[in-house]
Amino acid sequence: EVRIDVVNWFRNLHDCMFYTKENKKLKDKERLKRAAELTYTGWQKVCFRDEFFMQVIKQTTCNPKSKSLEWGWKLISAYLYYFPPTIRFQGYLEGYLYKNKENDLNQCEVPVQMYAEYCHERLAKMITRGAKHGQKKPT
Repeated sequence: EVRIDVVNWFRNLHDCMFYTKENKKLKDKERLKRAAELTYTGWQKVCFRDEFFMQVIKQTTCNPKSKSLEWGWKLISAYLYYFPPTIRFQGYLEGYLYKNKENDLNQCEVPVQMYAEYCHERLAKMITRGAKHGQKKPT
Protein backbone atom coordinates (compact mmCIF):
# COMPACT_ATOMS: atom_id res chain seq x y z
CA GLU A 1 0.00 0.00 0.00
CA VAL A 2 2.79 2.45 0.87
CA ARG A 3 4.52 1.79 -2.45
CA ILE A 4 1.30 2.50 -4.36
CA ASP A 5 0.73 5.68 -2.34
CA VAL A 6 4.23 6.94 -3.10
CA VAL A 7 3.90 6.24 -6.83
CA ASN A 8 0.52 7.98 -6.97
CA TRP A 9 1.83 10.88 -4.93
CA PHE A 10 4.85 11.36 -7.18
CA ARG A 11 2.68 11.17 -10.31
CA ASN A 12 0.35 13.82 -8.87
CA LEU A 13 3.29 16.04 -7.94
CA HIS A 14 4.73 15.71 -11.44
CA ASP A 15 1.39 16.44 -13.09
CA CYS A 16 0.73 19.37 -10.79
CA MET A 17 4.09 21.10 -11.12
CA PHE A 18 5.42 20.28 -14.56
CA TYR A 19 4.21 21.23 -17.99
CA THR A 20 5.38 18.38 -20.20
CA LYS A 21 4.11 17.07 -23.53
CA GLU A 22 1.98 14.54 -21.68
CA ASN A 23 0.31 16.91 -19.23
CA LYS A 24 0.58 20.42 -20.69
CA LYS A 25 -3.09 20.31 -21.58
CA LEU A 26 -4.14 19.85 -17.95
CA LYS A 27 -6.34 22.72 -16.90
CA ASP A 28 -5.60 24.62 -13.71
CA LYS A 29 -8.75 23.07 -12.21
CA GLU A 30 -7.25 19.58 -12.67
CA ARG A 31 -3.91 20.74 -11.25
CA LEU A 32 -5.74 22.11 -8.20
CA LYS A 33 -7.50 18.77 -7.79
CA ARG A 34 -4.14 16.99 -7.82
CA ALA A 35 -2.68 19.54 -5.37
CA ALA A 36 -5.63 18.86 -3.04
CA GLU A 37 -4.96 15.11 -3.28
CA LEU A 38 -1.31 15.68 -2.40
CA THR A 39 -2.25 17.88 0.53
CA TYR A 40 -4.83 15.40 1.77
CA THR A 41 -2.28 12.58 1.72
CA GLY A 42 0.21 14.65 3.72
CA TRP A 43 -2.49 15.67 6.17
CA GLN A 44 -3.58 12.07 6.61
CA LYS A 45 -0.18 10.30 6.65
CA VAL A 46 2.45 11.83 8.92
CA CYS A 47 5.14 9.46 7.62
CA PHE A 48 5.09 11.16 4.18
CA ARG A 49 5.21 14.80 5.26
CA ASP A 50 8.95 15.42 5.24
CA GLU A 51 9.32 13.67 1.90
CA PHE A 52 6.56 15.87 0.48
CA PHE A 53 8.30 19.02 1.67
CA MET A 54 11.71 17.79 0.50
CA GLN A 55 10.54 16.98 -3.02
CA VAL A 56 8.85 20.34 -3.47
CA ILE A 57 11.89 22.16 -2.06
CA LYS A 58 14.04 20.28 -4.54
CA GLN A 59 11.75 21.30 -7.40
CA THR A 60 11.60 24.96 -6.37
CA THR A 61 15.35 25.41 -5.98
CA CYS A 62 16.69 27.26 -9.04
CA ASN A 63 13.76 26.14 -11.19
CA PRO A 64 13.85 28.21 -14.40
CA LYS A 65 10.24 27.40 -15.37
CA SER A 66 7.93 30.01 -13.89
CA LYS A 67 4.75 27.92 -13.87
CA SER A 68 6.47 24.97 -12.20
CA LEU A 69 8.13 27.27 -9.68
CA GLU A 70 4.87 28.98 -8.81
CA TRP A 71 2.98 25.68 -8.43
CA GLY A 72 5.74 24.43 -6.15
CA TRP A 73 5.41 27.44 -3.86
CA LYS A 74 1.64 27.06 -3.88
CA LEU A 75 2.06 23.46 -2.76
CA ILE A 76 4.37 24.44 0.10
CA SER A 77 1.77 27.04 1.13
CA ALA A 78 -1.03 24.48 1.03
CA TYR A 79 0.98 21.93 2.98
CA LEU A 80 1.77 24.48 5.67
CA TYR A 81 -1.87 25.43 5.96
CA TYR A 82 -2.84 21.86 6.85
CA PHE A 83 0.21 20.20 8.39
CA PRO A 84 3.70 20.91 9.74
CA PRO A 85 6.90 19.06 8.94
CA THR A 86 8.24 16.74 11.61
CA ILE A 87 10.50 18.20 14.29
CA ARG A 88 13.52 16.63 12.53
CA PHE A 89 12.79 18.48 9.28
CA GLN A 90 11.45 21.72 10.72
CA GLY A 91 14.85 23.46 10.94
CA TYR A 92 15.75 22.63 7.35
CA LEU A 93 12.43 23.94 6.04
CA GLU A 94 12.70 27.06 8.16
CA GLY A 95 16.19 27.71 6.79
CA TYR A 96 15.00 27.25 3.22
CA LEU A 97 12.10 29.65 3.73
CA TYR A 98 14.31 32.20 5.49
CA LYS A 99 16.90 32.08 2.70
CA ASN A 100 14.23 32.72 0.08
CA LYS A 101 12.56 35.39 2.19
CA GLU A 102 15.70 37.39 2.90
CA ASN A 103 17.46 37.15 -0.45
CA ASP A 104 16.33 38.79 -3.64
CA LEU A 105 15.72 35.47 -5.34
CA ASN A 106 12.62 36.32 -7.34
CA GLN A 107 12.88 34.11 -10.36
CA CYS A 108 11.06 34.02 -13.67
CA GLU A 109 8.67 36.76 -12.58
CA VAL A 110 7.52 34.59 -9.65
CA PRO A 111 7.39 36.51 -6.34
CA VAL A 112 9.47 33.94 -4.46
CA GLN A 113 10.13 36.34 -1.56
CA MET A 114 6.40 36.88 -1.06
CA TYR A 115 5.68 33.14 -1.08
CA ALA A 116 8.60 32.46 1.28
CA GLU A 117 7.46 35.14 3.71
CA TYR A 118 3.92 33.79 3.74
CA CYS A 119 5.16 30.22 4.20
CA HIS A 120 7.52 31.28 6.97
CA GLU A 121 4.55 32.84 8.83
CA ARG A 122 2.45 29.71 8.23
CA LEU A 123 5.26 27.52 9.56
CA ALA A 124 5.46 29.58 12.76
CA LYS A 125 1.71 29.21 13.29
CA MET A 126 1.78 25.53 12.43
CA ILE A 127 4.57 24.88 14.93
CA THR A 128 2.52 26.36 17.76
CA ARG A 129 -0.88 24.99 16.73
CA GLY A 130 -0.07 21.69 15.04
CA ALA A 131 -1.83 20.08 12.09
CA LYS A 132 -5.44 20.87 11.30
CA HIS A 133 -7.81 18.42 12.91
CA GLY A 134 -11.39 17.60 12.24
CA GLN A 135 -13.75 15.77 10.00
CA LYS A 136 -13.26 17.93 6.93
CA LYS A 137 -10.37 16.93 4.71
CA PRO A 138 -8.31 19.47 2.74
CA THR A 139 -9.96 20.48 -0.52
